Amino acid sequence: MKASVQQASPPQDPSTDEIIGEATQLRLYLIYRVALGVALLLAYFGMGRGPLGIYLPEVFTVSVHLYLGLAIAALIVYLRRAGSDEKQAQRAIFVDIFLITVMMHASGGVQSGLGMLIAVSIALGSLSLVGRTALLFAAIASLTVLAERIYSQMSGAFTGTAYMQAGLLGVSFFALALLAHRLGTRAAESEQLASQRGSDLANLA
Repeated sequence: MKASVQQASPPQDPSTDEIIGEATQLRLYLIYRVALGVALLLAYFGMGRGPLGIYLPEVFTVSVHLYLGLAIAALIVYLRRAGSDEKQAQRAIFVDIFLITVMMHASGGVQSGLGMLIAVSIALGSLSLVGRTALLFAAIASLTVLAERIYSQMSGAFTGTAYMQAGLLGVSFFALALLAHRLGTRAAESEQLASQRGSDLANLA
């Protein structure tokens, strides 16, 4: 009588699915940045400027072109798998904070509403970040918006200071960063648990 020998499948690395999930989130974030740059260009040149660049149109034009160019470059670098995903996400969020703040100032400050685009970038980027890096970028964004308000007041750029709006915007940065990071962590834990259960079932078969 021949004994049937069952060969157990090799256990999967539980971090594999987590890495794949984070890579997918980063890819969606980078694609969003390209779409945002295109949308801002179309809104500024093709569909009527509205409040965009109403204060400093030349600065806004340079900033939006630079933003789109860097967003496309970041997506190409990601698709070619050059560099770590963590570093790419950090660079993308930093660029978003700086250039969107510049575009916000060129469009009349916090009242233009462009500051919420920073919040969206922090939220999407936080999904692929680990540790407390998301909170660090929320703090950097809050200080950047506050610095823009102080500069606007000292230079007499705008009549209103809008410190209350800047403060509320900063609170939204932290809230969205915490929420997005928590959701990303739970999604990674769920994927890891599902992968582990699948591996256990395969070993029992």
